[in-house]
Amino acid sequence: TGGAITNSGSGSVEMWACWNGSTATPSFSGSPGTITLTQPITLLGGDLRLYGSSGITDASGAIISAVNLLAVTNTQPNRSVDLTANSHMVDVIAGRATENFKFNNAKALTIGSLAGFNGIAVNAIDGSSDANVNVQVTGIGNLIVANTINATGSTTAGVGSVPLSTASGDIIANPGVGITASAGKSFGIVRAG
Repeated sequence: TGGAITNSGSGSVEMWACWNGSTATPSFSGSPGTITLTQPITLLGGDLRLYGSSGITDASGAIISAVNLLAVTNTQPNRSVDLTANSHMVDVIAGRATENFKFNNAKALTIGSLAGFNGIAVNAIDGSSDANVNVQVTGIGNLIVANTINATGSTTAGVGSVPLSTASGDIIANPGVGITASAGKSFGIVRAG
């Protein structure tokens, strides 16, 4: 982003890196492309939907303030969402990647469903890739897991991990919701403040 984005209405904002050009059925074109947020994004209503073919990152000061955030990479090897340069101000998050999905939030956060994506899924594709879902609430508030979190490392050499933490709050998983780390080697860390 070259400048700050503010949406005071209720409509959603979508950003694509390597979009196929179709408004009827948008999807990735297959080319590499990364979304790098360099300025703040503020949405008073609606969703912020980020579709980065190769990945999604943020620079210091590029704080996302939105009710809902969807962050999705292409389903090719080694694609990551890494939104940890800031502690964001989001209520609900969902998304997909194939290596890492890392997110820091400064207030209570719910892992939910947005635009057809349920929870957070990282499924490593490369022959020896790890899969990591790391979500932290860095301020006061709970982390509510209302939808599945899944980190699946590839083959027996991959590691699946799901470290979740809050600085000052609880981690609450709704009944029937799974938090899964799987592969040859797996671990999960849950730490509530």
